[in-house]
Amino acid sequence: METLFDDGVKMRTIIDNLTKNFEIKKFEEITKQIEADAKTEWGDGLNVLLISDRAPGRAEGLCTYLILKTEIKNIRLCMNMEQVREYLGCVIPDIVIFIEMADEKENYQAISMAKEANRFVMAVMYGFLDYDMKVECERYKIQYAFSSNKPLREGLSYLRQAYEENKEKTSY
Repeated sequence: METLFDDGVKMRTIIDNLTKNFEIKKFEEITKQIEADAKTEWGDGLNVLLISDRAPGRAEGLCTYLILKTEIKNIRLCMNMEQVREYLGCVIPDIVIFIEMADEKENYQAISMAKEANRFVMAVMYGFLDYDMKVECERYKIQYAFSSNKPLREGLSYLRQAYEENKEKTSY
């Protein structure tokens, strides 16, 4: 009798389905927040680059939230380095937000690329705030992070305060 070594394939399929359903649920939660939250006057003139290669629901949700609830001038969601390079060829970002830790570690090159154009650019992580995220932030020198498990209005307030703090720190 032949032994089939396909448990990993089956498990990967289960995990992929759970992840997809989770991201759909998170997008729906953010959509409800968009409906409930008031628009803020913050962000006028800022350019924001969002990067995500693994959390599509939260990425689309955050992007939509920022577009509808802030005065940010230019918001772009990129899924890979090709899209990042295209964006950076046209726009100088003030803030780079990674939605969850990148699967493709080359995506973190966006930080140094953005700093070449704007040494004051602020890198931020948005996702599950756990030990792995802390290590990833330290590894790539990302000083700011906010939770995808809290309401986005709180995240936006944090982002505003972090941006002001970053501006003060880097203006010397």
